[in-house]
Amino acid sequence: MKLVIILAICVGFIWTKADSSRLTDNNNKATTLQENKTPDCYEISFLRQMINQETVIRLALVKNVHALVNDISILKESFAASETKISDLQRTVDALNIQVNSLQQENGQLKKSSLISQAKSMELETKFQNVSDNVSALHGQLNVIQKESDDKRQEVFNKTNAVLDDIKIEVRYLSVTLLDFKERTEIENESRDKKYSELERHSNTSIESLKVKNSLTKEFGNLKSFVQNLQDSQTEITENLNRTVARFDTQFTLSEHTQQTFSSALASLETAQTKLSKSIDENLNRTVARFDVQFTLSEHTQQKFSSALASLETAQTKLSKSIDDKSSHHAFTAGISSYKSDWTGDTLVFPVVIYCEGTGYNPSTGIFTAPSAGTYVFYVSVQSSLQKYIYLDIVVNGSSKVRALAWYNSGSSIAIHQTGTNLVILHLQTGDRVWVRRGGGTGYYSYSIPITTFSGFKVN
Repeated sequence: MKLVIILAICVGFIWTKADSSRLTDNNNKATTLQENKTPDCYEISFLRQMINQETVIRLALVKNVHALVNDISILKESFAASETKISDLQRTVDALNIQVNSLQQENGQLKKSSLISQAKSMELETKFQNVSDNVSALHGQLNVIQKESDDKRQEVFNKTNAVLDDIKIEVRYLSVTLLDFKERTEIENESRDKKYSELERHSNTSIESLKVKNSLTKEFGNLKSFVQNLQDSQTEITENLNRTVARFDTQFTLSEHTQQTFSSALASLETAQTKLSKSIDENLNRTVARFDVQFTLSEHTQQKFSSALASLETAQTKLSKSIDDKSSHHAFTAGISSYKSDWTGDTLVFPVVIYCEGTGYNPSTGIFTAPSAGTYVFYVSVQSSLQKYIYLDIVVNGSSKVRALAWYNSGSSIAIHQTGTNLVILHLQTGDRVWVRRGGGTGYYSYSIPITTFSGFKVN
């Protein structure tokens, strides 16, 4: 601030000097009537000029100081506004920091959920990869089966083509054979016709000769023999023809059998193809069913997981309830580890704590203070000293509720200890006190393992 004021004064001085220079033009033009008369007049004139310049400078300086004061007040206001803005910005930054912290927490939660989602996604990707591998294996099996089917089909087609080629060759052979048979038949028919013509001619000649000469009877017999031979030859030709026809029929039958075999092979091929398609469909259906079962098992597993999670939450609730119940459960058993045959006190203290859960029992005073309202059960067991009796009362806030009596009245000749017990159920409020008080008699008996005891517990 001081530096600013000094700078303002310097600037004002420079402005004043400039104004004075403009007023005097940097030359002393003020003259008097006696300026050339004496040096004193010159000095007075110079002093006047100096005073005038000083006055002008002071006025300009005052003006500049006022302007500087105004600027300083404006600067103060701007500083105050800036401080206000800075405070607002600081509050805004604090709010933004709070939002950033909350966003960081949300980001952490989102990262955790993202990690969980990534784990689930990896698990699903693994399952999907397994399914894809199973599908790929199935496609591979289908391709192998298809390839085997194509190979078998091609093999059957090749065998069928070979059989057809053999049938074609046999048909060609049969055609050639038939042509040969036809030619031979025609030749035999021509030969037979010639023989018949010759026979007829010879018969006619023989008849004429017979008519002419009776001696031709022998020749007629020979002719008869010749006719018989001719008939035998014709019979043989007929048999040969029948055998040829039978052979042709057999060949045609074989051809038909081959064709039937081919048809049966085609039918078997179609049946095998049908069975193969059916087997592929069945395998595909079984695979799809297995995938459905796997997805069903996955859904069932998810349901089991949800059920297990619900059971876990139920168990957690029960455990929390059990812990709460356990924290609200109070029970104790205390005893005395020594005997006093001449005890005649008021409150019987049980200092040895055998079991204690929760709060309430004080082994120093023998008093149980109810930590919460509810139903309580108390039990006392006392053994009298040798040849003595004692009464013990269970007392609530000074009021006796029940009494345990260990009574002895059999004379001094019998060494005996009597035991007295009693139990009471009480409804206590928070802060109620319960203890054991002597109602009469003298002394009690106990041991290192307590015989005389006091117990209590909360029912609900």
